[in-house]
Amino acid sequence: MRDCGKCNACCIIFPISEIKKERNTKCKYLDGSCTIYATRPKTCSSYDCSWLKGNLMENERPDLSGLIVTNSIIESVGPVSTVHVVYEDLIEQGTIGSLLLNRLIKEENEIVMFQKLTGNVSVLGRPENIKNFMAKAVEVREQRIQ
Repeated sequence: MRDCGKCNACCIIFPISEIKKERNTKCKYLDGSCTIYATRPKTCSSYDCSWLKGNLMENERPDLSGLIVTNSIIESVGPVSTVHVVYEDLIEQGTIGSLLLNRLIKEENEIVMFQKLTGNVSVLGRPENIKNFMAKAVEVREQRIQ
């Protein structure tokens, strides 16, 4: 398992209700590193960073790529990567971030939920994956309505 090193992207991008931290704002407990690490909120301690888990290449660390990636399996939908933009200037064409995003989109069964700093979310992936994802999402929605 890796350690965060100099990366603190998750301390900026995510909201943390336990300490009233809003999305896209630096955590007040971040001073080079987390000053409350031993007693940090559950939201922080339970976050499942794909880079930390070793699912991404070494140079794709969030502070270097500009993207935080979380991989999950959504019931009846399949594998989904949620990608949050942390630093927009690091995802311009030809950068580590843009290469990472393109690689995730091209993966065989992958759906990418891409969230920009504005909060807007796009569903990305191979056309057949998006079609299947949307069909399953509609099916799940209809089941919940019944």
